[in-house]
Amino acid sequence: MWRLYAGSGAGIAIKTDFGSLLTAVLGIDIHSDTYQAGRVEYVDYDKCDIPILYGMPLFYKRKSFIHEEEVRIIRLKEDSESSTGETFEADLQMLIHEVVVSPNAEDWMYDVIKRTTRLYNEPLAERVRRSEISKPTYLEDL
Repeated sequence: MWRLYAGSGAGIAIKTDFGSLLTAVLGIDIHSDTYQAGRVEYVDYDKCDIPILYGMPLFYKRKSFIHEEEVRIIRLKEDSESSTGETFEADLQMLIHEVVVSPNAEDWMYDVIKRTTRLYNEPLAERVRRSEISKPTYLEDL
């Protein structure tokens, strides 16, 4: 997945869980009618009937994306014509469990991520680590 999402290896992954995501998002009532939260269900569209209820189709994706293990929070706004996303404030200490640096990242990249995290949110710097996946030697020249 590193190659799929980070290309040449200059990527990071933010690790969290669904409960932390819900708890960390500030200023919204996740139990209100205007918000829905849930795990994405990965289905074969030829064999599954997707519920047409307001917002429900947003919680379904093709089975080929099952590796993403995605969760979503959506805000239902009947009066909005915008198809863009919305930003929320979040408690990063609660949200972020780990910042994992790609196993293909150069040492300087790891150092920049660690220093930048320390500069903007010092306690999170202790959660920055390299991926445990080691890079096989036959891939080094790719």
